[in-house]
Amino acid sequence: LAEFVDNLRQYGCTEENDAQTRDGTRYLLGLYKDAGNRWFNVSAPDEIHGENVSAYNKMHKAWTAYVGLHRRVFEAPGPETYQRAAREMLALSRARGSPSGDESAGAGQLRL
Repeated sequence: LAEFVDNLRQYGCTEENDAQTRDGTRYLLGLYKDAGNRWFNVSAPDEIHGENVSAYNKMHKAWTAYVGLHRRVFEAPGPETYQRAAREMLALSRARGSPSGDESAGAGQLRL
């Protein structure tokens, strides 16, 4: 669940503008509270109080909880980055509108 909430946050979703992000955040915080405010104490249904849980799985739970809960601060793309180029291509695509019905270009291809 934490990884799913993390993906939503990467697309700009927050507790204020998205119900799934809000509900997922509340659920994660409920797990944290129920585990005595320690991520290492959060157990999956098939785990018995930390028995048969690898160090990796304990750390993975704590890390994914962190990335699922922390807020994102998006930075403007630098002048010579792939992010800048991708945004420019998307803007160009939007400016040109929908395909004109020309079948020579494949679906999803940008016409230049």
